[in-house]
Amino acid sequence: MCGIIGVISRNEQSVVSDILGGLGCLSSRGYDGAGIVVQQGASFHLHKREGKLVNLLNSLDENITGVCGIAHNRWATHGGATDTNAHPHMSSDDSVVVVHNGILENYLSLKAALLRNGFHFQSDTDTEVIPNLIQQALEDGAKSLVKAVMDIIPLLEGEYAFLVMSKKYPEEIVAATYERPLILGVSKDKYVVGSSEIALVGLSDKVVELGDNEVVSINANSVSCYK
Repeated sequence: MCGIIGVISRNEQSVVSDILGGLGCLSSRGYDGAGIVVQQGASFHLHKREGKLVNLLNSLDENITGVCGIAHNRWATHGGATDTNAHPHMSSDDSVVVVHNGILENYLSLKAALLRNGFHFQSDTDTEVIPNLIQQALEDGAKSLVKAVMDIIPLLEGEYAFLVMSKKYPEEIVAATYERPLILGVSKDKYVVGSSEIALVGLSDKVVELGDNEVVSINANSVSCYK
């Protein structure tokens, strides 16, 4: 089982350290790769490395800051332990980024359809179909990141928990889950969402487990839930 965490905060100086601290608590969830992406306005700063978390930590720029970010520890299921196969994964146009825990059983058919529609793929993972499907939904007219996520969920077969950010909708994390744990943590200045409550220790005052088929939009000031 992989580990995922996302943080959105009114104090951008703490976001990276909060994420990496939570990712460290999830280090037992994956030794094959680790990665983080932080959003600053309409820009993504993405770093990922194969192997243990220390490989990622040694590669990071100390000056990374941002209001929100997501990260991942990987067990290799689809594709080997490489930098490219480590999460997060981007859409073809680099506008959508995703971390994902779970297995998409029908990813090959989804990938084939996306390839026919002109999308390209960098990795061997099942996860990479998710950001491309979201990009396609936004191009097809979805009016929000939440709506795009809800539009693609009926296409996914398998178990999943994933976190999404978009350049088009900065300072927002959208979370979705089906038969995989996802916990939302709340404190006075931040929201944290992760695949285990252990990742939220010290970062939240209250935690809530998300339910199956629940989609949550998180910004620095509020949380909205959809089913």
